[in-house]
Amino acid sequence: MSIMDFIFQVPLLLIISLSLVTTTTRADPLYQICQNYGKYTTNSTYQTNLNNLLRSLSSNGPTTGFFTATQGNPPDQINGLVLCRGDTDVTACTSCLNNAVYDIAQLCPYQKSAIIWYDDCLLRYSNLRFFNSSDESHVFYMWNVKNMSDPTPFFKTLNGLMGSLVNRAVNDTSAKMFATGDVVVNGVQRLYGLVQCTRDLSRDLCGDCLRDTIGEIPTCCAGKIGGRVVGASCNIRDVGLSCPIHHRGVVESVGGGVDGEGLEGEVEVDLELDSGGLK
Repeated sequence: MSIMDFIFQVPLLLIISLSLVTTTTRADPLYQICQNYGKYTTNSTYQTNLNNLLRSLSSNGPTTGFFTATQGNPPDQINGLVLCRGDTDVTACTSCLNNAVYDIAQLCPYQKSAIIWYDDCLLRYSNLRFFNSSDESHVFYMWNVKNMSDPTPFFKTLNGLMGSLVNRAVNDTSAKMFATGDVVVNGVQRLYGLVQCTRDLSRDLCGDCLRDTIGEIPTCCAGKIGGRVVGASCNIRDVGLSCPIHHRGVVESVGGGVDGEGLEGEVEVDLELDSGGLK
């Protein structure tokens, strides 16, 4: 199955705030997929196993930013995974995972399998075993609706930067499978990038997933100031503005969604601001 079979597209308009979002702000999900792998019933063994699994994931995940667990026995066995962004601290990771546990129950009620993404974390559970394999079938796009005045130097530089970040992520001595970096474009702007894999992947699988995902940038984000390709096993983002990707600004969704379900409200994107605006 190709990566294009399940691509979901979400356009974003970057709304630049003069103040940074505080850690007390509750972030909405970027997106969720309620997979059609069956439903469980109230007070069932599966529901009990799911509740126990979610407690385990949310309590153990923040320690290292990644955790997998399996709860119960077939046919009610359930597998789960959580991943926090590689540069989040324990507090931010904990907050994001707690939100994910609450939101996924509201957004995917009684679903035996679901995935939910935030700017700072990912939570996934399923009655199917998905560990140690690369899932490129559940992917969505996000992009800045603003166009570049001259995208040619941007895309000439992009492949080199993202290729370097892939090499750093797969050889990350901290085992986070995460890397960020930047490079000057045309001597004027900086291009910032981020790549990350779930840590159950081998180095080879991580590299393949990231390279395939990077290959989707021209499809989703050609000529745009910035964009993301976000998947269940890996994700990448690039920002072609003069703003690095380790502080938070505000993003407002302006449309998109799947099956008529829009992605509305505010989510977080990484933008560094100074008193003069974008750096």
